[in-house]
Amino acid sequence: MEEIKLNYDLNEGSNKNNSKGNWSGVFGFLVLFIIVVVVVVGISVGDGSINSNYLTYSNYTQIQNGMSYSQVVDILDGHQGVLDTSSSYGGYTLSYYTWSNNSGTKCIVVGFENGSVCAKSQYGLG
Repeated sequence: MEEIKLNYDLNEGSNKNNSKGNWSGVFGFLVLFIIVVVVVVGISVGDGSINSNYLTYSNYTQIQNGMSYSQVVDILDGHQGVLDTSSSYGGYTLSYYTWSNNSGTKCIVVGFENGSVCAKSQYGLG
């Protein structure tokens, strides 16, 4: 296996006549800053405060045993859950879906047996 060594002169960009070194540092900082802003804005917009109006206790209580996945999606204003786990054995298929906001403060979990609601739980719905 070949060893690769990288050498970087910390004083290389300190020369005032080296405008390329100075500008590349500024450019790198700006790129990093933009990435951080995009991530923070994405999290604050997607934290569920705007788009989690469907995660209510009222909607949770409307979900009943025997309902299909599409009926649950209708109750939850068309929001499709995330399939957490699914397994099959002896003619039975169990699947669990989660609906939650990105901050994790509101959550509905619904279990389906052969496509019909068989269990549900929630937290953070007030």
